[in-house]
Amino acid sequence: MVYGNTAEDKTDSLLHLLSTSEKDDTNRVKTALAISEEFCNTSPGKAHEYAEMALSLSENLHWEKGVAASLFLLGNICDDRGDLSSALEYRLRDLETRKKLNDRKGMCTTFGKIGNSYYNMGNYSNAMKYYLLSMKIAEETGNKEQAASNLCNIANVFNNEGNIIAASEYYDKSLKLAEEYGYERIFAMNHGNLGNLMLKERHYSEALKHCFIAIEYYNKIRDQNNIASLLGNIGGIYQMQSDSANDAGNNNLRREKNNKALECYYKALKAAEELGNNYLKATFLGNLGAIYLTEKYFVKAEEFLQKSLDLAQSINAIDEIQIDYQRFYELYKQMHLHGKALEYHEKFIALKDSIFSENNKKIISELQIKYETEKKESKNKVLARQNEMQALKIANNLYVTAGLVILLFFVVFISVLFFRQNKMKSRQKVMQYEQKLLRTQMNPHFIFNSLASIESFIYEHQPKEAGMYLSRFARLMRLILETSAREYTTLDKEIEVLEHYFSLQKMRLNDNLEYSIEVAPSIIPEQTYLPPMLTQPFIENAIEHGFRGMVQKGSVHIAFRKEGNNMEVQITDNGIGMANAQQQEGGETGCHHKPLAIQITKERLRFLNKSKKQKLDFAVADVKEEKGKSSGTKITFTIPLS
Repeated sequence: MVYGNTAEDKTDSLLHLLSTSEKDDTNRVKTALAISEEFCNTSPGKAHEYAEMALSLSENLHWEKGVAASLFLLGNICDDRGDLSSALEYRLRDLETRKKLNDRKGMCTTFGKIGNSYYNMGNYSNAMKYYLLSMKIAEETGNKEQAASNLCNIANVFNNEGNIIAASEYYDKSLKLAEEYGYERIFAMNHGNLGNLMLKERHYSEALKHCFIAIEYYNKIRDQNNIASLLGNIGGIYQMQSDSANDAGNNNLRREKNNKALECYYKALKAAEELGNNYLKATFLGNLGAIYLTEKYFVKAEEFLQKSLDLAQSINAIDEIQIDYQRFYELYKQMHLHGKALEYHEKFIALKDSIFSENNKKIISELQIKYETEKKESKNKVLARQNEMQALKIANNLYVTAGLVILLFFVVFISVLFFRQNKMKSRQKVMQYEQKLLRTQMNPHFIFNSLASIESFIYEHQPKEAGMYLSRFARLMRLILETSAREYTTLDKEIEVLEHYFSLQKMRLNDNLEYSIEVAPSIIPEQTYLPPMLTQPFIENAIEHGFRGMVQKGSVHIAFRKEGNNMEVQITDNGIGMANAQQQEGGETGCHHKPLAIQITKERLRFLNKSKKQKLDFAVADVKEEKGKSSGTKITFTIPLS
């Protein structure tokens, strides 16, 4: 039989072959599977129908290979349609069949697919578990393509967890394998994911570059699902650019970027509808709702968000449900429907805590460590067996024995060097952990006072103020967690943390506080780095101790100036001065002690300066009036810019 030249001719020929086949045998199963694969990109419903036919035929024939192939295809079809729970069910059945067949190659691929199902459902700890199981078999069997795919998927988990360094490392490994062996699909997948990573870091031009590279390769292999996803990602980049323009007060640029985002989202939504992919449909509907919310079209925003939420709940797409809860909170807050806003905010917090709990992060970390440990142990066992065989062969050879002695000497020598290197790395890690520990000591007073303020608002029947305070407090805690995870942060991030911190303190003190932040024109905040939370302890000291007993309003001024190759940071307040504050506390407690902010800052700078040629420094001085009386405190930091 001669098939036609087009895909349509091939499908017609296969359908004719199936209809004229008189007996149910393995060839009939293969034909049904081939028809299903032909319909995958054009008619997912028909693809599912013929895959189910192949499964039923295989089960009647007790042909386990056909069962496995049918279940695998059904999992992919359901995944493409956004039916996540059904996709997972088919893949788990596929795995059991592969285990019966002892099909390690098939198990390797199916483990990875199960990981994808859990990832799409927001269960990142289970996703990591199955990716690592797949990775183990891929390395044992030399399956480079699946290894590259797994590395990319593991990077996605770290990316969602916020571990940018680990995500970048795994994307790089996957990309190198894909380039080396010519895996175009995985090459495109990595560039698409790197686009998402760059978007998180607000590197918009880099994000767009990666997305357009990915689309070019997906067009080559005609992968419509991923093309639709990337159209949505590009829309997301334009949306982020719109948000930045909005923050800068540039309304024309905001509307321009939002219009580009809308165009991409509508194209992506149309593609998702043609593919029957409910997961992508829910995502793009939610994105459209978010754009209309930004432009204050509240009725349209509510319509699109409700469609997105209903669809996401029907397929149990946890990540999209969480995002929609947050968007509904913002919508109803802007509409001044505070009851509804609070309801969706509580739903968002509860779902977020269940997804990104510390326990999940711990499980992911433990799985990675376990995988790396088993990998090393396996290599060590192989090396041990090789050494035993070599020893038997050369047992009667004196010259070779002498060579072994020399070899042993070198092994010991290298081991000593290795041990010393590991010891140095351990010391560096200890220093990093000590710095993190110091940063965590920095604002217990503030957290306690904030919780007390929230409690006060609630008791005084001020739910609006309590909700506003709680929202700002949560935003500040998130910023602190993001910045404190790194040794250095950008100045614009540090200023953002300070702005949130001051706004909360002003609410707590009934606006009996004023502040100003000055940045010299010669300083570019986005390209200037400094240790995170460096100024906050001294600001807290001023508020909690320096303004104690004052009649006039407390004032704090922070200035960032460039002095040669250094940045000079000055914190000036109009309080009673460091010396007077210590005397007051000494009178209350019967003793004088050095403020905790100074102790912690000295320790932090001591650790930071160990690895620096140009040292960070700071000084504390009371501000004196003409008569010599203290009228405040001035703290000066000197931070090298290179």
